[in-house]
This record gives sequence, structure tokens and C-alpha cells, in this order.
Amino acid sequence: MSIPPVLAVPSGRAVGRLKRIGSRGLLALLAAAVIMLVFVLGTLLPDATLPLTWYVPVLDSAMVVTLAVVLFLSSSDVIIRRHGRLLPLAFVSLVLGVVWLQHMLTFPGVAPFKLPLVTNQTAPFLSQAGHIGTPALFAWILFHRAGPLARPRRSLFRTLALALGVSMAAVAVAAGLALILPPLIVNGRFTGLNTLFQAGPFLVLAIVAIFYRRARGAERRIESSVIAGLIFVSVETMVFMFMQARYDGFWYVGHGLMLLPCVALLVGTVGLFTAARRDAEVQLRVVEHLKASQQRLQVIIDTSPSAVISADEAGLITGWNSKAEEIFGWSHDEAVGRTLIGTIIPRRYRDAHQRGLARFIETGEGRLIGNTVELAGLHRDGHEFPVEVSVSPTSRSASGVDFVAFM
Repeated sequence: MSIPPVLAVPSGRAVGRLKRIGSRGLLALLAAAVIMLVFVLGTLLPDATLPLTWYVPVLDSAMVVTLAVVLFLSSSDVIIRRHGRLLPLAFVSLVLGVVWLQHMLTFPGVAPFKLPLVTNQTAPFLSQAGHIGTPALFAWILFHRAGPLARPRRSLFRTLALALGVSMAAVAVAAGLALILPPLIVNGRFTGLNTLFQAGPFLVLAIVAIFYRRARGAERRIESSVIAGLIFVSVETMVFMFMQARYDGFWYVGHGLMLLPCVALLVGTVGLFTAARRDAEVQLRVVEHLKASQQRLQVIIDTSPSAVISADEAGLITGWNSKAEEIFGWSHDEAVGRTLIGTIIPRRYRDAHQRGLARFIETGEGRLIGNTVELAGLHRDGHEFPVEVSVSPTSRSASGVDFVAFM
């Protein structure tokens, strides 16, 4: 269905304006829309809107599942593409996934057993670990430079092992701080120490803003998703700063926003994974087309009325068609891999052949190249016979020169 003429001009102008805004402008508009929605919901939602005993675990489980998908896709890309561009995502998703999983397990009824070093005040410290760790790890993705991997499985294993160690260390530190520092929540109200921790991501975001340069390390799709995630973190941090020191509507909205950076990371990973799959399909079609072209060329060579012989710069035969078998008496399998001077060149011409080949490799000039010359050929049974020879170089590169001769 076509667009009515009355609407075509306004819609075209709108699309043009969006293109002029660019990706950063769109991210700014998205952030503004999220902020407006947050303040509306935070104002409308009453205190104690949802029971914490199931609201927080459900939200944590959603983050864990999202990060698990990112971990699976990024790990698969590392192994399949043999490239380290998604290694940081595998690292980050595992670290944050373990932290949020541990946070979820601190709530009563989620796990049938009591976790070690876990007290009533451990959950807020784990939440702050994820809250501050998210922008820090996202910033590391932006600054990380990746390249091809010689051993992708080994690199992935080392990265995941390091991520697991970092995540367990973060959980241990959070549990230790819960035992040492004053509680973050007293009688259902947040303390000043909690507010100080809530402002932690602002420091990370300030460092990123100072040192970040566009397209420094991360792939474009990952870069966009990470920047979007950092924007969500900034909005989430502002929401937490506006909380009235209790579980009001802003707390519920702010805690819900903690899922959005994980979703942004998932969107970027899926986009990159999908694009890589499309590129692989295109390359596969190109390879299949090239293979079909080579097969057609081989049919033409095999049915040629002339003998077609190809060789490399060392004089080793690499191609031998049916007419060459008939003229010289050697089968294809017997001829390929043998030297020209030991197969079809009479003894009296061998020194001249070697000198001419060396001269062409050095200067690019030769008496036979591009000309048709009558010479003597050597049959397998040892007798000589006259042949007209035309030699052409088929390729010249750092790896050497290939030739093809028509007789």
C-alpha cells in the first residue's frame, strides 16, 4: 500500500531529519524518552508496589538469562570466526551473570540452602557490585582491541576462567564488605552509604567520557549497544539518586532499568552475530560460484584441441589436459608433479629453458612469452617431434609465477 501524497512529504522530511541526527542523536532522544517514562512511572507507582521477595529475583533471573544468551552467542562467534572481537562480551556477560545470580540466591525461598558468608545485608552490597561493575565492564569493552586468534578455544577458555575468578572475587568482596561496613538498609530505608554507592557509576561514566574516542576498539554494532547500555546506566543512576530513601515507585523503576544494559548488550551481540552469518552466506555463494567457474574452465581445457600444460616457476607441472596425454604419452596423474625438463623438453634445450625461466622471473621478459615458436617436444617413449608452443604467465605475485603453455 502506497503512502498518500499528503503524508508522503511530512514522512519524508521526518526520515531525513532522523538521518541528519545520526546514531548519537537517536541515542540522546532514546535517553530523554526513557527519563520521561521513568519519572512518570516513578510518580504514579505507590510505595511497596510489588513484593520484593519475588520482584527482585524475577528481575535478576531475567538479567541472568539475557547474559547467558550473550555468553553463548559471543563464545560461538569466537570459535567460529576465530576472532577476539566478542571475547570481551563473553567475559563481561559471565562476570555480571554470576554476580546477579548470587544476588538472586540471597533472597529467601530462591535456594533451598543457605549460602556461605551471606547475611541479611549481603544482597544490597551485591546489587551495588552489579550496579557499579556494569559501566566499568562496559567501558572495558569499548577500550579493548581485538584481532584474529590462532587458538580460539584456548583463548576463550582462558577468558572464561579469568571471568569466573573475577566474578567470584567480586562476590567475596561484596560479602566481606557486608560484614565490615555499616548496613545499606536500616528499617526499610536506605542509608547515606547506600547513596554514596549509588553515585559510583557517575565516576566511571566521567572517565569514559574523558578518554573514549569513537571507533577506538570495539566493532561498530557492539560500540553502539555498549554506549546505549551506558546511557541506561546513567539514567538508572539518576533515578536511584532521586529515591526518597525508601522502596518507592522510583526504586522499582530504577531496579527495572538495571535490565536494560543487559538487553542492549544482547541486541548488539545478536546484530553482530546475524551480520556475520549473512557475510558467511555471501562468501559461501562466492566460493560456490568460483568453484563452478573453475569447473567450467576445466571442462574447456580438457576438451581443447590443443595440449594445455600449466607449471609453476620451479618448472613443476600443475596442469595437464587430455590432448597433452595424447601428444606426449603421459597420463594426467603421471605428469602432474613432474618437472618440464624431465618430461617434455629434449635434453639439448634444457639449459636454455632454465636460463630463459630465470631471466623471466628476474626481468619479466622472455622470448617465448606471448609468442608462438616452433620447437621440438619429447615423447614419453623418447622420440622427438616438432610442436608449436605459446607460453603465457597466468599470475605473478609474491608467492611466485605460474605459466600456461598451448601446444
